[in-house]
Amino acid sequence: MKKITLGILVLLAFTFSAKASHLMGGEIVVKVDSNNTAYFTLTLYRDGNPGSAGLGQTTSLQISQIGVSIPNVTLQRSSQTTLASSYLTEKHVYTGSITLPGNGLFTASFSLCCRNGAIMNGPANTGFYLSTDFTSYNILNSHTPVFLNDPMVTFPLDTVWSYNPLPFDADGDSLHWKLDTPMSASATNISSYTAPPSNPNGLFAMNAQTGEIRWSASQVGNYAVSILVEEYRAGIKIGEMRRDMQLIVLPDSSSMNMIRPSTPLVTNTAGQPLNVSFQVKSSNPQATLGLSSIGDPYQIVNSNANFAVSGSGTSTLSGTFTWTPAASDARDRPYRVVVRATDGKFSYDYTLLISVAANNVSLEGYNKSNGLTLYPNPSNGMITVGLKDVDQPSYLLEVFDIQGNLVKQLNVNSSDLSSELKVQIESGKGTYILRLNNSNELSKTLIIE
Repeated sequence: MKKITLGILVLLAFTFSAKASHLMGGEIVVKVDSNNTAYFTLTLYRDGNPGSAGLGQTTSLQISQIGVSIPNVTLQRSSQTTLASSYLTEKHVYTGSITLPGNGLFTASFSLCCRNGAIMNGPANTGFYLSTDFTSYNILNSHTPVFLNDPMVTFPLDTVWSYNPLPFDADGDSLHWKLDTPMSASATNISSYTAPPSNPNGLFAMNAQTGEIRWSASQVGNYAVSILVEEYRAGIKIGEMRRDMQLIVLPDSSSMNMIRPSTPLVTNTAGQPLNVSFQVKSSNPQATLGLSSIGDPYQIVNSNANFAVSGSGTSTLSGTFTWTPAASDARDRPYRVVVRATDGKFSYDYTLLISVAANNVSLEGYNKSNGLTLYPNPSNGMITVGLKDVDQPSYLLEVFDIQGNLVKQLNVNSSDLSSELKVQIESGKGTYILRLNNSNELSKTLIIE
């Protein structure tokens, strides 16, 4: 990795802060209880360097529903911390609640001026707007999605890097995530917006399966991005929320090297212990190394998932993820675990997928659960796919490689699925994820040998 002196790095950071406004991103999370009381959490990320405008102790959200007049909600700041980043970034959390007038779809929105004046992929000093759509069911508790991982602020120039915000839903609803255009204070897309500049070997993109963003930045600067997460229940969209972030690209001063598993997908059986090892090294004597982990297994009640770290914080750190999933943890969708390595300048995320089968079911049998059949598995590329309970005339069948690239897509009739459909995967040996979009969006892990 390229080298640069600490003095130049500090100078570049000061140059960015001198041009900055204050808002660098944020998101709105909502929880609704069975009494129709909505609890709001607004998180704002602010440039903490001198010269940036401050944020108050209180702020407000606008709550709207078509045809209904609803008062704004006053939020109180409940905490103020800083992100683990070499660029000083404050995290302000505001909370408040309101009793909703009834059931249905609502929108919570926040706007303020302005975004960072140094942003290069859209107009400077443009307005800042966040919104979250959520559904109230009156007698049921419900949650919007959340992001388990804090934003990553700084990215190295000309280096393939990855970050996973880890969208997660406590209700188990189906989530679809994608990169989107940030919005201005007028609730419209920022004009003349372009994606952050990338090198050909690392185009700015988000993995459709894991949520991981990979990027090789081709130009130093500040860039605004937005992640949109849509929430579906029984095939019906019940909400969406977004996270805005400001990414700062600096010359690569990192000598960090992460040693990770040979494959990002591991398979396990309920009741069997799982151990996955990681290591981060640095030849830079000024490095302050760190390893941490977050992900789906840690969100399970009474989970025994653990990440233990050992070693020196200056030259080598080792980390081991351990988990013995219970029988109730077996499911079709892989669990996501993100391991984050840091060296005091940059952070790097690695996403591990863990497929957990029931302890009395073979891999082939496991892939026949929930009405969706897929066999043989492993296979030579020719597979048979079927669906026991069809509930719509046609389906979209998609196959992704482990990096999230779409390698095959078919529109199939329900009659073909009910009688079992033969599909040829021509992409060669490896691990794939087959996804069938219906009311439950079923997915299976496929291995080609």
